[in-house]
Amino acid sequence: ALSDTRNVFCWGELNAGTMSVSSTTPIPVDGAVDVVQLACGIDRVCGIHVNGSVSCWGHGKHITIIQDIPPVKSIVLGDQFTCALTTSLTVYCWGSIGSTQSITPVEINMNAPVNTLYSTHDAVCGNVNGTLWCWGDNMFGKLGTRIEGNHDSPQTFSMMFRK
Repeated sequence: ALSDTRNVFCWGELNAGTMSVSSTTPIPVDGAVDVVQLACGIDRVCGIHVNGSVSCWGHGKHITIIQDIPPVKSIVLGDQFTCALTTSLTVYCWGSIGSTQSITPVEINMNAPVNTLYSTHDAVCGNVNGTLWCWGDNMFGKLGTRIEGNHDSPQTFSMMFRK
């Protein structure tokens, strides 16, 4: 949970490494201060700090500041990946998505500024001026590209959305 003072608190069965303890009462997350937004995944959490930096914790790891990424305005998490939309409307992802794996943030070539990011547990879509560009697992054609299998780079999904 994110407090009014921009500190983060966690509770519950925290054996995935978030804090290596179990608690029924909220416990502050060391280092998760000045946080303005949280994104939660299956076994980890990421926070965007006031200065646009990102820190993540969980999945057997203590809090880590993500390096080599411009200031971030929003973030999405899948089962094994994290993607961030920067204040300059570019996208960076790290983890495992489709058949691509990287432990450090990699800029995704979107060919235009991205307005919004969306994710499922195994795919990401970026809204580029009303057109969705998606990548990741396309099992059963769920990305709408009509070509099954993993897409390692964004593919257009021609459906209009609000800008």
